[in-house]
Amino acid sequence: MVKNMWDKFFILFMALSLFCITRQVPFQQLGGLITPLYIISLIFYIRNIRENIYSEEKYMQRCILIYVMFFSIMFFYAIALGNEFYYVLQTYAVILLLIFAYYIKPNEKIISVYIFLALLHAIVLIGLNYFFITTMVHENFIIRAIFSENGYGGDAFFVNDYLCRIIIKGNELLPLAIMLVEVHYEKMKKYLLLCIFIFATIIAGNFGFIMALFIFYILWWIYQKKYKTICCVFVGLLVSGSILSTDLSEYISGKQDSSWSARIDQVNVLVDDFDTAFDIVVGKGMGNNVNVRGQYRDYSGQRYYEVQGMYIFNQIGFMGMILVIFMNIILSVNYFKSMQAKIIYIAYFSYAITNPYIFNIFHLIVINVLVSIPITIDKRIEQEG
Repeated sequence: MVKNMWDKFFILFMALSLFCITRQVPFQQLGGLITPLYIISLIFYIRNIRENIYSEEKYMQRCILIYVMFFSIMFFYAIALGNEFYYVLQTYAVILLLIFAYYIKPNEKIISVYIFLALLHAIVLIGLNYFFITTMVHENFIIRAIFSENGYGGDAFFVNDYLCRIIIKGNELLPLAIMLVEVHYEKMKKYLLLCIFIFATIIAGNFGFIMALFIFYILWWIYQKKYKTICCVFVGLLVSGSILSTDLSEYISGKQDSSWSARIDQVNVLVDDFDTAFDIVVGKGMGNNVNVRGQYRDYSGQRYYEVQGMYIFNQIGFMGMILVIFMNIILSVNYFKSMQAKIIYIAYFSYAITNPYIFNIFHLIVINVLVSIPITIDKRIEQEG
C-alpha cells in the first residue's frame, strides 16, 4: 500500500516537472519549478535508489563513490572561484542525479505520462500553427514580435501559406515521443499518434529532430531485420532528393547560414573562455558565466546553449567530461535492458547534443523513461501471447 503511494507521488511530481518544461510558453515562470519538482519526485524513491546501489557489484559502487567525491570537490572548487551559488548547486545536482536516475524503480506509467504530455504539446503547436495561418497577416516580423515582446525565448515564422515554423521550449519531447509510440503502441492508436507527432515535429522545424528520427528508424529496422524497408527508404530519399535538389540545397544552406553558424560561434566562445591548460583539464567551475560577446550575440548571463554539451565541458573540463561519459555508458548498458531503449538513447543523443536538451532535467526524465521501457514491452508480448 505504502509502495503504491510512493509510486503515485513519484509519477505526480515527475509529471508536474515535465508539464513545466512543455508550458514555459506562455508561462515563463514555470521554468523555475522544473528542477525542484523533479528532485521532490526522486525523494519518494530514495529507498529504492539506495537499495539498488547497495546491490551493485563492488567495482560499480567504487565508481559511484569516485564520481560523487570528484564532483563534490568540483562543487567547492566552483564556490572558491566565486561562481554564483545557485547555478553551481543546480549543475552539481543535475550531474549527480544523472547517475542516480538509472536506479529508480521502473514504472510503466512513466511512458504513458510522457506520451500524454508530449501529445498535449503537439496539439498546442498544431493549434498555434492553425491560429497564425488563419488569423494573421503572413509577415514574419509580426509573428516574431509576439515572441520577442512577451519574452517567450522562442521564435516563429511562416514557411508558406499553410505552415509555420514554431520554435518553443517543450519541442524536445516530440522526437522521443515518436520513438516511444513506435515501440510501445500498435495498430490504429500507434498510427494516429504518429501522425499527430510527426506533423507537430514538422512545425517545430528542427533539422536535428529529423536526423534523429532517421537514425532511430534505420537502427530500429536493422534490429527488426527489415532490410527491404531500409532499401526502399534509401531509394525514396534518392528519388525525392533528386526531384527537390534545389529546395533542399536552399534549406541546408539556410540552416548553415543561421543555426549552424550560431552553434560554431558558441563552440568558439566556450573554447576561447579557457585561459590555461589547467582550465581545459578541470574546467572553469560549475555555474561558470561566460561573459563574452560572440559574432552573433552577447553570451553574458546565458546558461543554455545550442551546444549544451560544450557548455558542460566548459564547466567541468576534460576530466569531468570523461567521467560523466564513462559512467553513463556503463549504466545505460546495464540498466537499459531492451535493445529498443538503447536505440532510442542513441537517437536521443544525436539531437540533444546539438541542442540545449542534454545535461538537464529533461535528460534525467529521458533516462527514467528508458529504464521503464522493458516493462511495457514485456507486458505487450504477454498480451500478444
